[in-house]
Amino acid sequence: MGSRRNGVRLELNSVAISPNGDAGCDEFNWDFALEIIPPGNEPPSISNLTALNHVLGESIVLQIEASDPEHDALSYTAWGLPAGLSINVASGQISGTAITVGNYHSTLAAEDGNGNSVGKSRKSRGQPA
Repeated sequence: MGSRRNGVRLELNSVAISPNGDAGCDEFNWDFALEIIPPGNEPPSISNLTALNHVLGESIVLQIEASDPEHDALSYTAWGLPAGLSINVASGQISGTAITVGNYHSTLAAEDGNGNSVGKSRKSRGQPA
């Protein structure tokens, strides 16, 4: 029989009671295992993400704000950014000069190096100058 709760597992393997006549028991033996299990690594979260609306030829700087519950270093990725924009993998900063007009659907992600990641998508619009 065993149970796990809040990162702790207690397993009771056996219980042996030796009665002592009518006075109760004079011996009580038990065998148990106690294991402290650290909580699993949680994924990061992205706290702010605004649309990448821009005007053709305009310089853009946008910082992705993300955090990790275990304070792991994060790396960043982006898909579908308007042409002329790129993301700094280490800092999460999107920057560049918009060189196209149109509607875009971009996905930005933060990863903690332990296989946990989070992604958010945003629509944006590039307008002529």
